Amino acid sequence: MPGRDGLEDLPRAARECVEVLRMEAGRDPADPALAGLVGELVLKDADFRAWWSSHQVRGPRELTKTYVHPVAGAVTLDVQQFSVETHPGRRLVAYTAEPGSGSESALRFLLQWAAEPAPRRARARRTDQPACGQLPR
Repeated sequence: MPGRDGLEDLPRAARECVEVLRMEAGRDPADPALAGLVGELVLKDADFRAWWSSHQVRGPRELTKTYVHPVAGAVTLDVQQFSVETHPGRRLVAYTAEPGSGSESALRFLLQWAAEPAPRRARARRTDQPACGQLPR
């Protein structure tokens, strides 16, 4: 079952975000805003508390995420994170689908669908047909 915002494996993704947050916290351990955020999350969320106390750290790396879009269906994307040399601390994140995959077709469909006027998009949303396989390459 999809999680919030259509993310298929929300617990795994959330745990990985906590691991990245821990890495970022190590860069500036005296940051009061970050300390406040972590404190609030530790108090209010048992999962965050458990993940934070595990002391796992994750830096930028390649990973795969599957989203469930209400119109296009499941879309699996490779996620790459790149450091931006001219802006330390910033990252460029690229989401790509495997060439020739159903996810690539779904992305092409979404690109075309988003470019359509809103009334046409609303009609497409109401159909039960998987329209993303109907796009030309």
